Amino acid sequence: MEHDYTALGLSLDAGSWADWFAGTMSLGAVVTALMGYWVVHRQRVADLNDREKRVAESVGWNALQTFNDTATIAKHLKESLEADVDVRFQGRKFARVRPLGIPSKPTADLNQEEVGLLLKARAPELLMELQDAIARYDSIRFAMQEYKKSA
Repeated sequence: MEHDYTALGLSLDAGSWADWFAGTMSLGAVVTALMGYWVVHRQRVADLNDREKRVAESVGWNALQTFNDTATIAKHLKESLEADVDVRFQGRKFARVRPLGIPSKPTADLNQEEVGLLLKARAPELLMELQDAIARYDSIRFAMQEYKKSA
């Protein structure tokens, strides 16, 4: 004995309603699966962008710290050399420079991720300039520490 069921103005037997329901749910599953791929792809892109942002901030912080530390030493040297000259040190400028406390830890070099980001951004000039600045600061830091030991 077959019964017809009516919904939304459609009258179908029980088996047809089951087929329609199964088909609709299958379509929903396919749409969900396809949307899931899109959502995961967007999350991966967002994660990559977040990681690149953190690496860029790290590069910026490293550059700022290196240039700031170098400027601090330059300011100290300039102030020392412009100070009133003691007659004993008139011919020897280096003797007028007071020792400066400099941290013993070297500046952090750029890691591979930071180098890769700068290369990806097509900024090899910035990369080379930053590497040179870090090397110069380390050289100045070493020389100032040796000078402090000998003073």
